Amino acid sequence: SPHDVNLRLGVYRGAANRTTTRVALSPGRLPDEGYLLTATQSWEDGTVSLELHRLAAKVASGSTRLPAEADSYCLGLRREGGLLVAAINDADVLAYDDPEPVSAPCLGFQVKGGGLVRPDDIRVASRDLRNHTFDDAPTDWFIQSGEWELTSRWPCTPGWAWFSGVSKQEALIRTKARIT
Repeated sequence: SPHDVNLRLGVYRGAANRTTTRVALSPGRLPDEGYLLTATQSWEDGTVSLELHRLAAKVASGSTRLPAEADSYCLGLRREGGLLVAAINDADVLAYDDPEPVSAPCLGFQVKGGGLVRPDDIRVASRDLRNHTFDDAPTDWFIQSGEWELTSRWPCTPGWAWFSGVSKQEALIRTKARIT
C-alpha cells in the first residue's frame, strides 16, 4: 500500500546518560499530524522505552533492556498499510494496527543526547523512496538555509566531488517535488 516504509537507524551513546530518538511519519513537517515514535534510552540501566503516537495521542508502548556493555542499538520502524511495528536490534517491541491509517509520506528523525548519527547506519526502504544522488545540477531542490556547493571530497583527488551544505546552525535543502 502507499507509504509503506522500513527504517533502520543506528543510535549511539553520547556524553549524556539518556538518549531520545524521535522518528516521524507524517503528511508534512509536523509530527503531530501523523505517527511519532519516541525511543528513550537510559544508558545507566540499559532500558529502551518506546512510545508510538498517532495524531498526538499515545496508541502503543513497550520497552526492552540492552546488555550492560551496549553503547549502541538499532532502532527499527516499519509500516505496512495500517500496521506499524517498532523494533530494537531486530526484535519487535511494540505493534499498532491502525484501523484508519494516516497518510504519512514524509519521514524524519531526530536524536538528542546521543552520539553522531552515522550515514552508513541509516537504512530506508520504500517503493515511494526517491534517491537523489545529485549526479546532475540540483534543479529539483531549493536552498532554505546554509551555503551549498560542489565540494572536493579529498583535496588530493579533485575528481571526487559531492554536493555539500555548511552552516553554523543548520544547512537545509528541500525538494521542489510535491509529495502526496
